[in-house]
Amino acid sequence: MGNLRDRFIYVVPAYRGETFNFKDKTFTSEGDRRDALDGATDDAIALLSVAIQTTPEIDAKRICAFGRSRGGTVALLMGIRDPRIKCVANWSGPTDWFYAMGTEGWTEQELWAEGLRIHATPLETGGQNLERFLSRAIEGKADLAAVRHNMIASSPLYFARHLGPSQHHYGLEDTSVPSRNGTQLVERLKNFHRAYTAFFYPNEGHDTDRINAPVTTRKFIADALGVK
Repeated sequence: MGNLRDRFIYVVPAYRGETFNFKDKTFTSEGDRRDALDGATDDAIALLSVAIQTTPEIDAKRICAFGRSRGGTVALLMGIRDPRIKCVANWSGPTDWFYAMGTEGWTEQELWAEGLRIHATPLETGGQNLERFLSRAIEGKADLAAVRHNMIASSPLYFARHLGPSQHHYGLEDTSVPSRNGTQLVERLKNFHRAYTAFFYPNEGHDTDRINAPVTTRKFIADALGVK
């Protein structure tokens, strides 16, 4: 937040089943790390509630969610689910796990099929999809209807009408999260007459624009929350 950084309190979640390192301390969250979007959003909202209860300095009427990549998805879902969130800043967040995440010539369906064929790890083609969505069905712990429900719950695009003021940043050359995740979300927000600004950067990838995006985001958050 630049010269406004001391005006904010930062609440940083460690998602279920994952580790968070801060200075000389390590925190490990309980739960299944595969529930990385829908469940992670529940975790972040729960942590926010605890932070408000235990930190009297927090102004519960001025809260903004910010995230990049998966964090962008979680920030969007937080803004959709929790009325305490007054603004959302999203960098390169996936918004539709059905049709928008196919990359480098692969459709999403082809990525899943290839992942199944090679028994992909999360770092191999299609492996992240298998881990986050299909693995519990493969293990016999969920049916395909539950998988579909989880995919919908993890896709902010389908709930855009509930999103408050938001700002979005995507690189047009992003091979991890294609920019159509942003363009399709913006189209939905426009149709629902939601307040938003969006930036699509030519010749930029998953890190978007490291010069302009931080400046624009800081101003958006400060203006939305009335911080000067």
